[in-house]
Amino acid sequence: MGKQGWLTASDLSEAMPVTHPLYPRGPWHYRDCRGLMFAYQTDEEEVLSRLPAELELFEPATAVLFVAEYGFTTISGAYSDCSLGFLCRYQGELMLYEAHLFETAENGQIVGREVWGFPKKLCEKIEFTSLGAGDVRATVDLFEDHRLLTATVRPSQREPLEAHHNLPLVVLKVIPDAEGSKQPALVQLVTVDFDITPVVGSDGRPELYSGSGQIHFDQPSEIAVPVRELLSCQYLRFHADLPYGKVLKTY
Repeated sequence: MGKQGWLTASDLSEAMPVTHPLYPRGPWHYRDCRGLMFAYQTDEEEVLSRLPAELELFEPATAVLFVAEYGFTTISGAYSDCSLGFLCRYQGELMLYEAHLFETAENGQIVGREVWGFPKKLCEKIEFTSLGAGDVRATVDLFEDHRLLTATVRPSQREPLEAHHNLPLVVLKVIPDAEGSKQPALVQLVTVDFDITPVVGSDGRPELYSGSGQIHFDQPSEIAVPVRELLSCQYLRFHADLPYGKVLKTY
């Protein structure tokens, strides 16, 4: 009989590769970050078509678009992402269902998909620009000469810390079947708290601003859901922490 391998279940790391995992244990930390956050009313049927049956639609149908630049992270160094979520309720609790994300870092993509099930895709570039009139613009490019999003906020009103609210995020984690079945090997509804804390300046006030803004979808994509009415536009500088989550349901 040939020699058998030494690895047993008790020897395996919690992530792949099983002897030299890609990432350390969480929680993971984000520092020196900035972002543009938009809340807007959108098409109800569009949201319902993407919302898991266990989640109740928040009415009126509301989307949250968040473009962020992370100066330093323990998950993947410096990177940027753009997420589209929908307000919903799970057993009465208000949450934000993360439906689509574009991201510039492969490691961040892998960690987010493996641990919680964030629906991440890679894109080539997400860029922030400060414009001459005081506007802050963020652009998302899937690849060269293929821009998906141009979003702009003119920060004009400084807001108190109470103006920022962290909602529990909820995602649908799917692991494909290795034998090719159309039914996934694992489906879980997962929630996690991405705790964003606005930076407090030397004057003791948070770096959190509201103002006018615009969203322009340059190309059709999964994040290009209709903007019926802009409800809020914010610019913020922040730190954040991302812990492990909780499984709400295993299908």
